[in-house]
Amino acid sequence: MPEIETIEPVVKEAPEYVPPQVPPTKEKVNRGDIFRKNLVVEKQKERGETETPVPTPTVETPKAPEPEVKPEVKDEPKPEVKTETPKSPLDVVTADQKEAPKEEEDDVLKGFDENKPDWKKAREVMKTQSREKRELAKTIAELKQTPKSDPEEVKRLAAERDALKQSLAEREELIKSVDVRLSDDYRNLAKKRDDTVQKIADRAKSYGVDPAALISALALPEGRFKTEQIDGLMAEVAPSYKNKIDVLIEKLDEHNEAIFDFEKDAPKKYEEIQAKREAAQREQQEAAVKNIQSEFTKISETLPADIVTLREVPEDVPGGTEWNQAIRNARENALRILSPGGSDFNESASVAVKGAHYDALMNMFLSDHKELVDARKRLAEYDSGGPDFKGGDKPKSEPKLSPSQKFNKALAEIKGSSQDD
Repeated sequence: MPEIETIEPVVKEAPEYVPPQVPPTKEKVNRGDIFRKNLVVEKQKERGETETPVPTPTVETPKAPEPEVKPEVKDEPKPEVKTETPKSPLDVVTADQKEAPKEEEDDVLKGFDENKPDWKKAREVMKTQSREKRELAKTIAELKQTPKSDPEEVKRLAAERDALKQSLAEREELIKSVDVRLSDDYRNLAKKRDDTVQKIADRAKSYGVDPAALISALALPEGRFKTEQIDGLMAEVAPSYKNKIDVLIEKLDEHNEAIFDFEKDAPKKYEEIQAKREAAQREQQEAAVKNIQSEFTKISETLPADIVTLREVPEDVPGGTEWNQAIRNARENALRILSPGGSDFNESASVAVKGAHYDALMNMFLSDHKELVDARKRLAEYDSGGPDFKGGDKPKSEPKLSPSQKFNKALAEIKGSSQDD
């Protein structure tokens, strides 16, 4: 086989001018391509084929780096989450719940691609923003054109407000006076006056005086006309009988003065009556609370006899302190909810529903606890009866002995063996 000639490539010098965007690099020559082409020429000579000119190896010049185009990220399908079949209701209620998706604020730039902008959508967004801007500018202009308040109008409104306040105060005083007349104190005074008026009418009738006319005369305002009317009606009555009627009339005047003084000081009397009412309500409420506490104590003391989960345990039991404290907290909350004003309707309804469901939960809890105790017993039996490495029963664990105890035990065994010999 003829020797292969190696053709050295012609290396051209790099031009002096280098574009600023292309960094200067060294010329590279692919010697593998030259070797393969020379091998092809030799084979052609052996076959008698015409020699083809060997092309001069070209020098690769690096091209300017093209701008990197970010690949479009496609939404990958989310993997399906396999849910396990629940084996009990507790598995369902204790499973992690998914959080509700948070509402995001509207972003006008959302959906626009930086490399391929959607100008049609962008124009629509700009039109919407321009229309909202014009509407807001129109609203601002209307607010600026709103006339300022007239000082005279402000004074008139202030005077009207003061008049309304005065009228409201008068109405409140009237309401208080009416409320005072409905009180027990006022009713007692009015009853005494009415009883005295009835006595006067009865005596006047028995003495031959018109009772209706006499009562009407007594109802007149104080003055000369009232005195003349009463004297005219009593003119034919004997002096001894007239004195008895005069005593009753004086007593009627005392009752009228007491009622007048009571009505004159209506606001103060109203406050006193309100204080008495509040005190009476507090006493009734305290009595009701004491009654509730007494009945609640009786019921709560009898519940542990039927409900084992409400029985307190000794404090030295593992977890006994927490167990007892939970029971005491439940009693305190129950008494608070049953007391007047202790809770609102929502809390009372929630506690009532939970309490109605308590028996079913307690039965499930006790059933699971019984199964757990049985499983622990079986596990203890398996641990104590397991085979050893020879296949026999597991040896019972012997108590650990100290060196002195081991020495005494060995010495006792030696003495025992020597005595047997």
